[in-house]
Amino acid sequence: MHNNDDFGFLIQIINRQVFRFFSNAGKSIGISSMEVNILNYFFDNKKKQLYQIDLETAFNIRSSTATANVNLMEKKGLLKRIPDPQDMRRKLLVPTKKAFVLEKELNYFKQQLDFKISNNLSSSEQKELKKMLKKIIKNLKE
Repeated sequence: MHNNDDFGFLIQIINRQVFRFFSNAGKSIGISSMEVNILNYFFDNKKKQLYQIDLETAFNIRSSTATANVNLMEKKGLLKRIPDPQDMRRKLLVPTKKAFVLEKELNYFKQQLDFKISNNLSSSEQKELKKMLKKIIKNLKE
């Protein structure tokens, strides 16, 4: 039986709730929760050239999972692969016009979630929580 104060249990509950939120948000615009996350990642990193390896690193997913997601998003017309002018063996991932049409709604969903998470937290508690979450992520990578 789980103790409701275990870190792993609490984080698992939060993970499920965030997944459910983005799943429902994505359904409302015809995309999956992972596609919501990937597109948000692109929109947050507009000034960077992004490759599949960047998705693998950012989301801590296997190459095969990233490939499957990119292939599906390409089929849906949300992403395209283009040759990297610096290295023709590599492919840049670029959101399409169809993806950019969703940007405003995706930003709204992200703001909604941030509000739900931080609603009853002071500014200093929010900063401390972010700091602690980053430490936890680092600890789990080691």
